[in-house]
Amino acid sequence: KVIRKVTPSSGPLAGGTNVTIAVDGLRRAALSWTTERPWGCVFGTSVVQAQALTTSLISCKSPTSLRAGETKMSLVDDLGNVVVKGKSAFVYYEGPEVSSVVPS
Repeated sequence: KVIRKVTPSSGPLAGGTNVTIAVDGLRRAALSWTTERPWGCVFGTSVVQAQALTTSLISCKSPTSLRAGETKMSLVDDLGNVVVKGKSAFVYYEGPEVSSVVPS
């Protein structure tokens, strides 16, 4: 089972980006997925709740990150076992900062 594509592939350090993950080989594993026992999207070491859109598409929101750059991704089951490893990664970037507003 492999992550084929992450869309979008980047987002701000503040997190909150809606990410769709395309996976291969998830069909059997998806059968055990329930709302009572949700899986998680792993961004580096941070885990957020995942939502199955189909047996090959997973959705989640990126968590906040303290550093910009590439972070590995994977999917874990409700027990924390890695069920899908990432070939793709998510890239965090520093968002723009507002230094002034004119007119004030």
